[in-house]
Amino acid sequence: SRAEQVQPRPVRNSLIGLVLGLGLGICLAFLREALDTRVRSSDEIADQLGMQMLGRLPEPPAQLQKTNQLVMLAAPKRIHAEAFRVLRTNVEFANAQPRARTIMVTSAVEREGKSTTVANLAVAFARAGKRVVLIDLDLRCPLIAQLFNLDPDRPGLTDVVVGHVQLHDAISQLVISKGRSNRATNGNGNGSGSLESVLHILPAGPAPPNAGEFVGSQALAGILDELGAVADLVLIDAPPLLHVGDAMTLSAHVDALILVTRLNVVRRPMLKEVRRVLDAAPALP
Repeated sequence: SRAEQVQPRPVRNSLIGLVLGLGLGICLAFLREALDTRVRSSDEIADQLGMQMLGRLPEPPAQLQKTNQLVMLAAPKRIHAEAFRVLRTNVEFANAQPRARTIMVTSAVEREGKSTTVANLAVAFARAGKRVVLIDLDLRCPLIAQLFNLDPDRPGLTDVVVGHVQLHDAISQLVISKGRSNRATNGNGNGSGSLESVLHILPAGPAPPNAGEFVGSQALAGILDELGAVADLVLIDAPPLLHVGDAMTLSAHVDALILVTRLNVVRRPMLKEVRRVLDAAPALP
């Protein structure tokens, strides 16, 4: 028997191909969206966390990144420094009613710029005439001493807690002049020239055997209370919120928290976990 010849149906075949192509494209688009966890904007971060956005900070100049310098010290007149002055003003407005004196600065994970942010912010507040104490409590990865070119062997916070040195002996004073020059001194040392302000810096000191227990100790809480009673503002470089519980424990000893995030680092699942951690923080609203 002869097979019946089937006539080609180009219109029907084209419509079927179009529908299948559209369906496949839509499925691929949804799959790509589901797999893409990147955060698109700072506004999305604020919405995800339910927090007020205090500012947007540009990348520091490449030369300052290479030499590990702070823009508020090395180039205070550049536009990058102006962003930290804006941040300082926004923090002051946000803090007008709660009047928090001890503020920890943290991030979701490492490499989001929290240490350089809190260091530049501390200089900005000091330049505005505030009596500021900057404390390095990221005991697993301390950077404050390095950012301010302090002697790595000098005593720090952990030495004070265990009773090896007095608190005033562990605090360095950064003299900020009206020019670009500045230098850090110990104890009651004074710089020369026409001065704007002095920033007090308490570096981390030697790493303790158990950082998690250390940040929750009553001795540390007493030091924070003592500094908060004499300073206008105590800024703390705290560990990242995720991976370890140090920052969660530390939140019981502070009045407020600033979260630093970086668009090309943070992801949506991280933000959800940060929101969960913040909601469970013992002393933060």
